[in-house]
Amino acid sequence: KRVSQEDARIGRYHALYQACTQRSIRSVLTGHTQDDQAETVLLRILRCSGIRGLAGIPPLSILSEDGGQLKFHPEFKWSQGL
Repeated sequence: KRVSQEDARIGRYHALYQACTQRSIRSVLTGHTQDDQAETVLLRILRCSGIRGLAGIPPLSILSEDGGQLKFHPEFKWSQGL
């Protein structure tokens, strides 16, 4: 079975959540470049996600189901080509 990018992302964040839980880590930083932000918006537009698609990657999201762990998404002001 071929794994989609979405499935792979979910798997990565599940593993990250488990590692944080085991170590009592409550906050995680995952950096994103401008290219990541543009790719996210484009893919969401192509999926007809509406207004949500125009928002891109949020600066903060919840990593755990109970809301006890936060994931911060600082955006680096450069492209992946650097």
